[in-house]
Order: sequence, then C-alpha cells, then structure tokens
Amino acid sequence: MSNSLGNGAEGRVEGLEVLSKAKTSGLLSPLILQLQKDYGRAGLDFPISESKLLKEDLRAIFTNLKEDIYVLLMEHFDHYLNLMYAVDIPEREFQGIDPTDAVEAAHQLSGLILKREWQKIQWRRSSPGSGSAQK
Repeated sequence: MSNSLGNGAEGRVEGLEVLSKAKTSGLLSPLILQLQKDYGRAGLDFPISESKLLKEDLRAIFTNLKEDIYVLLMEHFDHYLNLMYAVDIPEREFQGIDPTDAVEAAHQLSGLILKREWQKIQWRRSSPGSGSAQK
C-alpha cells in the first residue's frame, strides 16, 4: 500500500491532498462511500450534500467535513468520539494535534479521517478477495 499521502510542512496530512489523490485515481466515489458508511456506523448524518459530491468540488467537500468535525468537537464530543472509533484512527495519529485551537484541530482531524478512509480503500484494492471486507 502506498502511503505517499502528504504531510505538509508541519508533518500533518492535508485533506485536500487525499481527496485530490482519490479523484485522480478514480477512487473519489469509494472514498466518499467509505466515509458515509463510517458516519452511519457512528450514528451520524453525513454532512456533505449530494450536489457537492456530484460536482466533485473537493474544496467544498473538505470544508463541509472540517466544519462538521468542528461542531462535533465543540458541541457533541460524544458523537465525535463515536466517529473516531468508527473511522478507526490509531491513537498515535492524534499526538501532533494542538487541542488548544479547535479550528486547527478540526482541520487536522479531517485530514486524518480522510487519510484513514483512503488507507481502507487502498487496502481493499490490494488484498485479494477482500472486495467485500467490512471495515
């Protein structure tokens, strides 16, 4: 599995880069479907409108995700935790996030979420017979 997804100057994953890589690979739809599935597993409504998804407006998709993560952090922390559990981000990934700036934390968390969803998609594509794996 290629882990060439980016770390910016500060060593953080950039969500737009993940979305762009998925789009150029022809895997934006599976990435979004995986994200929708994990939102559902967490008992949350998916925050990105169908019109933005159909337009494949990467900036709008990332902005919607980031805004939703911010609201979850600030107003529904238990739901945020459910989402992190459903997405299955390793704890070590959270270490570089500054908890004192909620806007920046939401930005970084959105990148981590997209990175993890991308890893799931890549894993399924590289594992023989795993097309129906449920993670």
